[in-house]
Amino acid sequence: MRIGSIEGKIHHLEFEWKASYKGKIIVVHLEDLSHLHLQQLWKKGIKAIVNGKTSMTGNFDHHGVERFLEAGIPVFDLQAKQDFYKLHQGRQARITNQSLYMRNGDGKWKRMAALKGYDPERIDMLKARAASLRADAFHRFFKNSLQEAEAQLDQFSKLMEKAAATATGRRPLLIIAPTNGDERALFIAKRYLKKINPFIIVIDRACQMARKMGFYPDVILGHFSYFQREDLTEGAQLVVPLTHDGHDQASIAWLEQLQLTSTTCEGFAGVEETAILYARSVSDGTIFMLSGAKSMEEAMAQGKTDIGGLSLIQLWFGSEIVDVKDVAKLIEAPSSNGDRLDWLGRYQALVDGFKR
Repeated sequence: MRIGSIEGKIHHLEFEWKASYKGKIIVVHLEDLSHLHLQQLWKKGIKAIVNGKTSMTGNFDHHGVERFLEAGIPVFDLQAKQDFYKLHQGRQARITNQSLYMRNGDGKWKRMAALKGYDPERIDMLKARAASLRADAFHRFFKNSLQEAEAQLDQFSKLMEKAAATATGRRPLLIIAPTNGDERALFIAKRYLKKINPFIIVIDRACQMARKMGFYPDVILGHFSYFQREDLTEGAQLVVPLTHDGHDQASIAWLEQLQLTSTTCEGFAGVEETAILYARSVSDGTIFMLSGAKSMEEAMAQGKTDIGGLSLIQLWFGSEIVDVKDVAKLIEAPSSNGDRLDWLGRYQALVDGFKR
């Protein structure tokens, strides 16, 4: 991909995902831009993507960077990761000769960072590396997942028994977890999720995003050591999962310092898995969930080495857990075949919303 000079304002993705990207150089901090990030970044008018991490490591195969190049969106990695913090929001920037310049207060261009761009040859080399590693990577991932599932099976069974003893009614539940770019799916499904009035559980770092989108949680679950009072939604119950690494006690102590009341729950595997078990202790209704790694690629894109605990949950819950991304896809491209909506059939208001 031949790239000339690129000029546009810097926009850090973490600041505001709904902002216009037209004419901007998007700055991200995401390892391996797999297909999970496409929905968040794929917007018309993007001049380029600059990543503070490695956009394609070659550790596993994905098509994210390749798809961006096909769409005419250049992708660059910072050669010195500390330069990420020099790229200030809203500043005019120029990319030329594998370097990023920013205009200073005097109107002069100053070189801020060295870049390394992607081209088809580099992508082919990384894809070949990923292909050579795939069998070994899958073997390790499967073995790790199996070992973790076996190690956690007894605990999972006991926690499910406890959850069943406290669940009341069939009110639907919504779990919002920090994501790698699926906020748009929640935005698309917002109207329909509001109709079914779910019990909302938000996992710590997602609480600000949820609040901005109009979802006010009943419960915020997670680790709160780095939160300020204003970060937490008023009226939500704060729940700290018990762990063996001391994070729970640090969170409890910090919340006490903020003069906020919290309760605890038993932790299981990761915080998302814990949230699912907590949800089942509240209600027997369908669990709508944003996030969750369902494949090796998705898990590795999130830095995970296994899905042992999640595999137990998937085997147990099956269709009782509905991916919000699937709901969003149906809304964006509703089918004339009503059978596709059978899995939402118990919520007539939601189905009616699709048909209007």
